[in-house]
Amino acid sequence: QWGMDGALRDHAQHMLPLCYYRPELAKSSLRFIMQNICTDGDIKYTYQAYGIATNLLWKTSDQQLYFFISLYEYLRITKDYKFLNELTHYYPRKANYQGSTFDKLLYSYTYLRDEINRGPHGLIRLFNSDWNDAVFHELPINKYYFEAESHMNSAMAIYIIPEWVKLLR
Repeated sequence: QWGMDGALRDHAQHMLPLCYYRPELAKSSLRFIMQNICTDGDIKYTYQAYGIATNLLWKTSDQQLYFFISLYEYLRITKDYKFLNELTHYYPRKANYQGSTFDKLLYSYTYLRDEINRGPHGLIRLFNSDWNDAVFHELPINKYYFEAESHMNSAMAIYIIPEWVKLLR
C-alpha cells in the first residue's frame, strides 16, 4: 500500500514455517533476501518502491544473523544442499553481478565479523535499528552507535555460527 515492505529480517522470520509445508515458497523468500545482499555482504534495511533497497536512516546489525538462521533452517529441513551453488544477483541488480548462495553466506559472515564487529565488551555491536526499531525512541539515533552492544544478536550468533560449521562439514 505504501510501497515499503519492512526489514528483510521480517521476511527471514516469516519464511521459517514455510520450510516445512511450502519449501519452494521458503526458497523463493531466500532468493528475494539474497538479491538484496551487496557484494560486501551488507543487507540493506528495507526494500521499497521500484526495486530500491535502502537503509533510510536506519542501520541494522542483525540482518545477516536472520539470513544465517533462515538459510540454515531451510537446508536443515529440506536437505536441498544444491541450493548453496545456485546463483542470484547481488544488489544493485543493474550491476549484473551474481554469486552463489554459499558466496553470499560467506560475504555476509565477513560483513558481520569485520564491519558490524564487536563492541567494548566483546558482544556484537548494536546499530540503531535492531530487533526493535524504537530502541532509541527517546534518544538521538546515533548517540551510542560505536559503543552499544546487543545481547540478543550475540546470543543468535553463539547459536547459529557453530550450527553452520557442523552443517557445512
